[in-house]
Amino acid sequence: TVPITLVLLGTKLGSAWRQGHRLAPYVALGWFLYIASNILTLLSAQGQLPPEFASGYAVGNLLEGLVFSAVLALRLRQQEQENRNLTHDLNQTLKHDNLTGLLNRTGLQDWLSQNAQQDLGLVLLDIDRLKSVNDTFSTLAGDRLLAQIGLSLNNHVPSEGQIGRLGGDEFLIALPFISEQQLMHDTQQLVNTVNQSHIEYAGQSISRTASAGSIHLRSEHSLTQAMTEVDLALANAKRSGGNKCTHFSSEFEEEMIRSGAYITDVQIETALRAHEFKYFVQPIYRANLNGTSV
Repeated sequence: TVPITLVLLGTKLGSAWRQGHRLAPYVALGWFLYIASNILTLLSAQGQLPPEFASGYAVGNLLEGLVFSAVLALRLRQQEQENRNLTHDLNQTLKHDNLTGLLNRTGLQDWLSQNAQQDLGLVLLDIDRLKSVNDTFSTLAGDRLLAQIGLSLNNHVPSEGQIGRLGGDEFLIALPFISEQQLMHDTQQLVNTVNQSHIEYAGQSISRTASAGSIHLRSEHSLTQAMTEVDLALANAKRSGGNKCTHFSSEFEEEMIRSGAYITDVQIETALRAHEFKYFVQPIYRANLNGTSV
């Protein structure tokens, strides 16, 4: 039984060694010490070696124990590193966009939270008429164009900034804030970057323009408020026909409030207190048009 067990263990150990397992040589050393100590003890008992070798069994067991303790410690360290790598990979998956490799909405929120004390410029950028690429060519073409645009934009974002894809055809870029004029200039440069990005698909060159809104994200700003305001700026750029940039400034905000396009939280609270909201219920009736029930 013992020889068969040793053969099976030796076979498995040899297989692990050939596969490159880092701990296999140490395990082999431990087994070698164990077997050698048993052989020495056996030969001493048969009178083929001096009596001093009779203690080889105990010494071998001690050395084997030391080796296997070291192997266990190494294995535990290896397992800890594997767990750290697994956690890192999981975080990468949860916080990154699969298509572009950029941060996703969750990753961007984490980054912005960690940099909440910095003065930043936020740029919300939307690809114009991307749906027409999907409809005319294929969703594969649209995805490839998005990936290329993401790569081009990422190359133009400084190391102190960050970029991510919010989903669909929207990208959010955070830039170190220098001045309102510099932020508007940088926003236009990002739009130009998109305009110059293209892919070759089915023998044709495909590209699209972009629209963008920008805002100065001050440390006292809430991220929710800033995202609402920069979204309004983007919507204004889109309404202007696309391939435009709009900066959310105090003048822009006043114009939006005057036109009724932007209702502030203070206005809503004031209207609630003044009972200015009225609720209407529209009943639904079944109608017949030319004998057809609608």
